[in-house]
Amino acid sequence: MTMAGKLSQCLKSLTQKQLIKTVTDVRHATWKIYMLFNLEPSVELSGGPWYTDKELDTEFIRLLTNVCLKIIRDRSMAKAKNSDNGTVRQLYPVSHASYPNAAQISNLLNKSRVTGTVFTVEHVEMLLQVLILNGKVEKVRIETL
Repeated sequence: MTMAGKLSQCLKSLTQKQLIKTVTDVRHATWKIYMLFNLEPSVELSGGPWYTDKELDTEFIRLLTNVCLKIIRDRSMAKAKNSDNGTVRQLYPVSHASYPNAAQISNLLNKSRVTGTVFTVEHVEMLLQVLILNGKVEKVRIETL
């Protein structure tokens, strides 16, 4: 038996015993990476919550950015008032200091249970960056005295 054959046999045996598992890299679909069975692959390998079946899940990202946008609007704007021209929402002044930050949005997003995925502050910052780049929100820096 060749060295490659022995190695394949060992890897197959370890995989069957659930000591190791095969993980595919979203950047290199043809590569096989082996890791301990009880470990989770890094975001660089798996693509994080944004990938489903090794494909970028744009619909999932769109859903999450819409939820983040709703949270921001609900926390940043006064309740709607009816006027002659329809419903109007007024933006709170910066001194109101009610604008949500990424940690607060992450907390609300996880509590909402929109999905079973748990989102970190870094995940929410990525979603907020998408909203900023799409011109839907503007980053506001509030300094306290």
